[in-house]
Amino acid sequence: MHIDILINRKAGPARRDDLLEPLRAAVSRTGSDIHLPDSILETQKILGRVLERGTDCLMICGGDGTLNSVLRTLIERKSACGAVPPLCLIPTGTANDLASTLGISKKIELAARAAYEGKVRNIDVLEISSSEMTSYMITNGGMGIPAETAFHANRVKEWAKSTAACPLPRIFHPLSYLGKRIVNRIGSKIYEAMLVRELLRWEQAKWEIQVEAKNQDRQSTRAPMILVNNQATIGGNFMPAPLTLNHDGKFNVFLFKPTRLLDQVRSILDIKRGKIPTVCPSFETSEVKFSVSELSKPFTFFGDGEIIHRDVRELSVRCIHPGLPVFA
Repeated sequence: MHIDILINRKAGPARRDDLLEPLRAAVSRTGSDIHLPDSILETQKILGRVLERGTDCLMICGGDGTLNSVLRTLIERKSACGAVPPLCLIPTGTANDLASTLGISKKIELAARAAYEGKVRNIDVLEISSSEMTSYMITNGGMGIPAETAFHANRVKEWAKSTAACPLPRIFHPLSYLGKRIVNRIGSKIYEAMLVRELLRWEQAKWEIQVEAKNQDRQSTRAPMILVNNQATIGGNFMPAPLTLNHDGKFNVFLFKPTRLLDQVRSILDIKRGKIPTVCPSFETSEVKFSVSELSKPFTFFGDGEIIHRDVRELSVRCIHPGLPVFA
């Protein structure tokens, strides 16, 4: 068995050098190559070479965003060749929703053992298409307040990392280090902090989305939060789609309809407790299209914690089933 390990240098609070020793120890029983890309583009190039050469397992070190960055390469390879090697996820990112859903340990050594002791499960992938491009996601996504939350949370994370790496005068080093440390310590809670910010800033005017789903009546909604869920939970603590599975060929569309701040806070707390409010309808489908009228503002779509479409007026979501093999 041969394992190729890709470590995302920018994923979450983990330092890449701290991962090398436990990973080498975990895969010592087999042949392995460790790849240390410094950018998404370099990651995709390395992955292309590994797939061309062939491997028995791809070990991805990072979070949901890291996995999202390699989805296109994997889907295109599967489409061309019919199969790709199974993935083993090492959850070292800010958000690790898929690893949590699959029951993968946060401890590096235990997570890596899934490559030997886990079972392969085919996880559905969602194809997100606009008039300009096609993207992919594997966990949860959506538009409205959640998309703006992800957008600004990612900007804060990038600011913290770039400031810490910037050659500032020595007097500012403690401040930049403190900023990065605070962001790392907060972890996925940063999304909750940004959610509060966006709830207070959201403007309902000129927000109306048309929803056309397979085997569903067309509907128009002003729901400030629209989620597309390929699994039950998002952000670790929220469960908007408790009956949704990521391997059945369908996904969940969740409409969060409350518009008054107090009602929104109550509904969010209910969802966090595992109770779905009656004012938040949802349905399961394998295809859906979202669009806005000429008078409505365009929308942004996030998936796997990353912004994958910005300021679009129409978007189609399709479930690719079966999707990708993952050790669980």
